[in-house]
Order: sequence, then structure tokens, then C-alpha cells
Amino acid sequence: MNTDLEEELRAAFHAASEAVLPHPDLASLARRGARRRRRAAVGATIAAALLAGASYLGATVPWQPDRSAPPRSVLTPRVIVRLSPGREVLGLAVSGPYLYLATDRSGARPYALSAYVRATGRLIGQVSVPAEPAALVAGPARTVWLTFIPNQAGGPCGTWLLTADLARRSAARLVCNYALLPTGARTALTVVGTNGHLGTVVMPPPGQPGRPRVTPFANLGRFAVTSLTPVGGHIAALLTNDFGDLHVVIAGNRRLSYGGGSEPLVQSVAAEANSLWAATFTSNGPSSGPLIQLSADLRPITPHRVDDNPVLRDSQQVWSHQATVWVATARAAHRLVCFADHGGIGRMATIPVPGQPIALAALNRTVYVAIGGMAGTPAGEVVGYSVPAGCR
Repeated sequence: MNTDLEEELRAAFHAASEAVLPHPDLASLARRGARRRRRAAVGATIAAALLAGASYLGATVPWQPDRSAPPRSVLTPRVIVRLSPGREVLGLAVSGPYLYLATDRSGARPYALSAYVRATGRLIGQVSVPAEPAALVAGPARTVWLTFIPNQAGGPCGTWLLTADLARRSAARLVCNYALLPTGARTALTVVGTNGHLGTVVMPPPGQPGRPRVTPFANLGRFAVTSLTPVGGHIAALLTNDFGDLHVVIAGNRRLSYGGGSEPLVQSVAAEANSLWAATFTSNGPSSGPLIQLSADLRPITPHRVDDNPVLRDSQQVWSHQATVWVATARAAHRLVCFADHGGIGRMATIPVPGQPIALAALNRTVYVAIGGMAGTPAGEVVGYSVPAGCR
């Protein structure tokens, strides 16, 4: 590995330790999958769908069948943001005192990036986005990164670097994709061009003149890249093509690969304890499947406690923050579960959110979950929960 790449990786790991990585909750495939699940749920009766007057659960308990009611929790959820009807969350990030949302209206324009005070939910800044938001990431030094791409409604392609209050920004017009990993206050790893090259983008300070600099340094092949995740001193890239061949490779060493072909398809990854957690599914089955743990060189190392768990065999998305792994599942009674990974699996907890999680971000001991679009929750909302003690 060359010196430049090593420096970028060290910076990436430092940045990743500050805030949750923008995971596939922001990628196009994950978003389309979430919308498919929401459409399939229209007309169904969802217990505890409305937050007002409902009792929520989050105690660390052994897994029970879906028909069982888990015990009550002392944890009290708090609605941070409730969006107007029809507005959906495409991306979620947290940094310092602020929570950031990228949104659309019923899957189309107008697109917006908004900043809220985490403690009160007060809107303190909002900007219009000219195309569909793709990746929203809180970077070091209280910066905010947003990429946007054209869709069937058109629009330009670009990457923005914004100040924390969204008042100032700089832009890279031709750099747009679903994979962006900040490595510094003005630098990020991203995919440049159309030939699958991993590269570095250096942005001018927000609101100041200057041109962005883009330097490619590793070829990922002719696949679309939906996320970049630091693991074991390397960068893991989640790739797909027009045939939905979702798999993970290590940047700079494409022989290290997992998923696709005869293996399960990988729809979401998150790094924890020098390993990757992957939400998988099969091409001829439902859009959920086993949660798998991969070593830093992409060998399956899933512990029996996870492999034998019926709930985690229906995983749909996975995120991580500090030592906590969060999994969205297709189980109605266990839509969001968590466990601690300190090099070994701790006890597991269920947080019965009022709908299917669309996006998730965590900071300190609070996790923020974006919900929206399912029966009973016509408007998107972001709910904050204390991280259960057993998941820390």
C-alpha cells in the first residue's frame, strides 16, 4: 500500500471514530428497498404505529417469538423532528448540537437539507438541494458533506461541503455518488469519474473561493460504489452493477471479495471491532436475510449466537457507532435491535420503533432513528432513544 493511501486511511479511521458512518441508509439501493417495504406495508395494521400515547420498549431481554410482548422499558423515546405529511427522510447525520436531514416530498422534488437543534428539534438552517440527495455525512470540525445525483426528474450532479449551520458551502460539480467518507475538515475519500476509481477530493473552505482538487489512486472496477467503510487498515467498498450483483471488496485488492455470484448479496455493511457486519439477502428471496460478520479480509466469522438467531436471519440494514451494532430487521416486533461488539457479542436488545427505520445515526449515548412512510406514520419523523445499557 502506498504512503498516500496509508495517510488517507489513518485520517479516515480518525474521522470515523467521531460520528456514525453514513451507511447504506443513505445509498440508493437501501432507500429503494425501504420504499419497497413501505409500499408493501400500506393497508396493514401496525401496532403502536402512532407515537402519541404509545408505550415503547427497549429492555435488554432474551429473544422471544414475535407473538410475545417484550417487557416495558424505562427508556422514554422523544420525537426530535416531525416532518410535514408527504416529506420523507433520505439521509440523517448528527454532529455536535445539531441533527441534519436530507429530505424529499413523496419521492420527488423539492429536495432539502435541514439542520435542527438536537435538544429541542428547532430548525436553525435549511437549503434547497438541486437534485436527489445521495449521501449525507457529518465530518470532522463540525462540517457537513452532501452529495446529490440526477434521477428520472433530472437535476445536476455534485458534492457540497457546508458549515455546521448550513450558511456557507463550497461545491465540486462533477463529483457525485453514493459513497463518501470524510477524512478531514476539507478532504474525503470518494469515487471519481465513471471508471470506478477511489480518490481523494479536497474542497475549498465553505464560502471561500477556490476550486476542488480530485486525485484518483485505486481502481475498484466498473461497478457502482454505494458505500465506503474503513476496516482493518483498509477501505471496504460495497459494489453493485445493473444486475444487482451486490458484493464487498477491499480497495486496492479486489481479490478480497465477499458476496455476489453463488454467495449471498450484501445490501448493507458497518464496521465494528476490526470486522464488518453485513446485512445480506438472496436474489430469489425476500429483501431480508442473515446478518453476517466478516473479518478484515472478508472471511465469514459469524458467531453462533448471531447465526442461530431467528430475528437476525431477517436483517435489512446495519449501522454501527462506537461499540454498538444496530440492525433493522423485517420482524414487526423487532424492527430495530442492538448489541455491543467489544470483540465478542454482548446481550441483545429490542427497541420497537413506530415504523421501519429508514436512517440511523448515533452520538454519545443517544441514537436517532428516522421513520416514515409506513401505515400509521404518513409523515416522516426522527425519534431519539437512549442507547440501552446492554448495547454499550
